[in-house]
Amino acid sequence: MKILYAVIIAVFSTNLAYAQSFDEKYTTASNVGLTVSNLGIIGNAFNGSFDLEGFPSCKYPKDSDIEHIFDGGLWVGAKINGVTDAVTTGALDASSGYSTGRAGFEFSAPVGSQLLEKSSLFDSPVFDPSAVSHQDFIADFADTAIIVPGTNTPILDHNDPLDISVHMESYNWNFPFADYFVILNFRITNIGNQNLEDVYIGYWTDCIVRNLSITNVGSSGFFSRGGNGYIDSLHMAYEFDADPNLSSFTSSYVSTKFLGATDKTGFRHPKLDTNFRSHYSTWQFNNSSDPLYFFPQDDFARYAKMSNGLNFLPQFQSQIIPNIRTPSNRTHLVSTGPYANLAPGDYIDVAFAIVLAKKANDGQPAPADTDEQKSILIQ
Repeated sequence: MKILYAVIIAVFSTNLAYAQSFDEKYTTASNVGLTVSNLGIIGNAFNGSFDLEGFPSCKYPKDSDIEHIFDGGLWVGAKINGVTDAVTTGALDASSGYSTGRAGFEFSAPVGSQLLEKSSLFDSPVFDPSAVSHQDFIADFADTAIIVPGTNTPILDHNDPLDISVHMESYNWNFPFADYFVILNFRITNIGNQNLEDVYIGYWTDCIVRNLSITNVGSSGFFSRGGNGYIDSLHMAYEFDADPNLSSFTSSYVSTKFLGATDKTGFRHPKLDTNFRSHYSTWQFNNSSDPLYFFPQDDFARYAKMSNGLNFLPQFQSQIIPNIRTPSNRTHLVSTGPYANLAPGDYIDVAFAIVLAKKANDGQPAPADTDEQKSILIQ
């Protein structure tokens, strides 16, 4: 009997260790309830912690039932030694989000890794004088493993790791003037022995703006009512509920915005260098047949999306923007580059923000997506 108990305890302890390789918390300081993981993934795909622990995916306001994000993750693309196009994706089109070894979820962390939390608030139980915001989440992960650490499970289709490590910090505040966004700050380091050239860094997001008190997760039409857009001057991709019948129950925007970056040449931003660009791509969820809005299924196609945005096509404003405002199930990617070559030991700091806002009521239907409707988002 003692041997049986010992075996049970050993198995239980081992399973706990495995479970801690993927850790999630959600933001509570601001008015955004956003789930963040220790692999740089945001949102919980209305799965896992959503069902088991009652975590929001991305609620705004946080005490409402209005969700805004299915999931999202960091993308890093480069030419290995100037030849091979390779892209590491932290998340991509998957109907149930992250699971161990699933293709497209290519970052991992050592067994026992956790998402750390600290706060600049003196009365917080996790107060730390080094904290940046009222609630920081901190994690370290990498793309070097091709088998999920602590398991025998391969990471599917993860054939060309860039050999990068990522230090992530997310920030949110409870100030009334800063409670509508979460900042995602990444330091990406080349820990391999190959040069990474023509580097592009982006953040991919699968947004879904729905009121769960009106529409149940997974119900008919739940995922196919999003309208999309991109504001070039702000380097911001956004989504809203374009359902003319139900949009009055949501009336909000969610967006992914590039803030800026630093590499060995200095601060990088499109406003400072015309050769450094912000690229916007959107596509039909998991659709491989649309000639323009297709889901990129391999590294070559993903690198092409990262380095050649729809916003540089001549028909972007006249045809693409009106088209993507209509209700559908799309994901979007905001990518930036090219960055200076990332030699072994070099790093790049890059920051994105998840920004949410109420939609201003101008009397126009939801799919109109007028400047007045976006006025709170862009102010």
